[in-house]
This record gives sequence, C-alpha cells and structure tokens, in this order.
Amino acid sequence: MSPASPVDAGPVAERVCPPHAPDEPAADDATRRAFATSLDAFVAQLWPAIERRGEPVAWSPAGTALALAQMETVSADEGATLLGDRLAPSLPRPAFERALATLLRAYETPITNGGVQLTQRLFTDHHVRLVPDALTALLARWGSTPGPVDTGAPEGARRRIDGFVQSRTADAVRAIVAPHAIVADAPLVLVSAVVARFVCAGAVATGGFRVGGVAPVEVRVARCAGDVRRAAGEGFALLRIPAAEGALTLDVVLPEEGRRLDAVEPALSNGALARATASLTPWQGAVEVPTVRGAYDRSLELRNALWNAGFARWFDPERSTLRREGIRSGWLSELHHRAVWSVDVAVRGDVGATPVVRVDRPFVLVLRDGDGAPLLVARVTTVGE
Repeated sequence: MSPASPVDAGPVAERVCPPHAPDEPAADDATRRAFATSLDAFVAQLWPAIERRGEPVAWSPAGTALALAQMETVSADEGATLLGDRLAPSLPRPAFERALATLLRAYETPITNGGVQLTQRLFTDHHVRLVPDALTALLARWGSTPGPVDTGAPEGARRRIDGFVQSRTADAVRAIVAPHAIVADAPLVLVSAVVARFVCAGAVATGGFRVGGVAPVEVRVARCAGDVRRAAGEGFALLRIPAAEGALTLDVVLPEEGRRLDAVEPALSNGALARATASLTPWQGAVEVPTVRGAYDRSLELRNALWNAGFARWFDPERSTLRREGIRSGWLSELHHRAVWSVDVAVRGDVGATPVVRVDRPFVLVLRDGDGAPLLVARVTTVGE
C-alpha cells in the first residue's frame, strides 16, 4: 500500500454551486410523468439482476440514474446519449436532462423527519485529469466536480469516500464502500446513497410478522389510514398509502395468503405490477405496516447488473469513452450503492373501526414521488428495530 497522499487528508469539497441555473424551470408535468415511467422500466430491467433472491435488499432506481448521469456527462460524444437512450428513448435529451435535474433539486438536501435524500458523487484517482469542458459540464449540470482519491492507497480512498457520504447524509449513511472494494488500477469510482423515511398518518399498534411456517413475532406497526388505494394483482394485493399530502406514496406488494413472495416478485419486471397499478381504486380502510428502522442498509455493488442491462461501455476498459487528458483510456470500476430507510407513523388519533389489511408476511415496497417515479424498491423479509 502506498503512503497516504494529500488527497487522503480532509473532507471532500461539498457542492460549490446549485445544479443548473437556479432560475431554470422544473420539468413540466408531462416530462416528469414520462420520466417516472422510464424509471419503472429501469426497475423491470435491473431488479431481477440485483434482487438477491430471498435476502432483504433495498435499491434506489432514481439515485442510480442520477449517479449514471454524472458518468455520462464526462464521457465522449459517442457515448453521451447512452443513459437517455436506455432509460427514456421517447424523451428528447434536453427534456431528459431537465427531468434529472428536477429530481436532484427535489431530493438533494438532508431530511429531518419524513422524506427522501439522494446523494451521488463521482470519485477519480488523483492522477486522472478530465478535460476542462468535461469538468465544466459536470459542475454546471450537477453542481460538483469529481472527488480526488488515491486508489493506490485503497483504505484511505475508502475512508475518504465514506466520509463524504456520511457528511452529506448527516450521519444517516456511515459507510458505502465495502472493505477491500477499491481497485488500485481502476481510475473511477461512483457512489449513490439514499436516505428514505416514509411517515404515514394514522396510529401506532401492535401486530405480528411471520416468515415461512414459524409463529408470528410481535412487532410495532403503523396503522395507516386516509386516501388508501387498493387493487388485486396476479397473486398479490397492491396497497398504496399516501404521505406528505401526496408528495410520497408507499406501494406495498403483498402476496396472497399462502403464496410465497418469490412467486409474485416477478410482478416488478413482467408488467403485472403496472397492470395492478392501473386498476387502483379508493378503499375506505387502513393498512397495518410493520415499522422498520435501518434494517436494510446494506451496500450493493451494481457494476454487473448495469453491465448486463446495457451499460457495459462505462465499465469496460476497452470501450470506455471517458474524456480525460492525454490518452483516452479510463473506466468506471464500480457503482457502490446504499439505502437506509424506515417506515413509521405520525399519530393523528383514533383511525376508527375501519377494515384493516395487515402486512404480516414478507412483501415488496416501492416508495414513489408525486409523479410516480420509484425512489426506492425494497424486499422486506424480516422486521425489527
């Protein structure tokens, strides 16, 4: 291991300007809806590759798209439309970029109660020098330039990257890069972190949660009521719970009684969830969801999943189009991703003697923004504080 270099000392510089011009208008309603639909297609592509069947896992499609947008910005022209072509081929490039910028501005700040924060950053080995117009574009579009690290001192680089994420998320995400995950001969590392706290209106209750044939364990549940919507899917029930006056919704994919979660989980990629979503109708009842706090904050390494989904160029030393000074060789070693999330309730008194659906067995959740864009997808197989 090489000795620590100057880039290993001190925090990585924070954002020095807002993304895009502060007075630039947000994407219009039609563009945001089209972008939300494109992120659902992204889920259908990637979820089967990262689902880790049977294990708890959480992933942010929106956060991953924002991270990849930074890689696209520093790539040469022939690869500049890769992200848009793969995610939203029907959207013109300016509209697609505006949708991404609107998403970033909505969710870049730390949260204090309920809400979502998305954090992403490109890090480069300190010997790498991107061409000036790539740095200018990165700063103008995303408000930051690459964070320099010494990949020849992997543990120092890891601590530096983790320190940046910890600082940006107000300590909610303390580590994002696994030990020994920094590759000394790869010049770029991309990170994406999400902090999500879904707080519905309702009451606190006690319920049970069971896995397999074991007896249910007693858990604290959020009894969410008000503007709940419900649909019958193909072997599952879809429950939509609002929060933050409709700014966020939580979709719960609950297998029918007696069915295993892995039997219905393909709904995320085979169109069944979209069909159920189209048939959602108001339901005058409550949903009891286990409160979960920090149980699913493990890191994901998304390189292989993205490679197989058509984003191989950025990870392939032979095909990468990174715009750097001198030789054009340069590639992305990994996209490290981590999600920390929770479900809770803001007590508003007695929710009344309404019918109740109990989410008392493993399920999938999708946290969406007001336009329907999936901010977080998670498989919930265990619960607990």
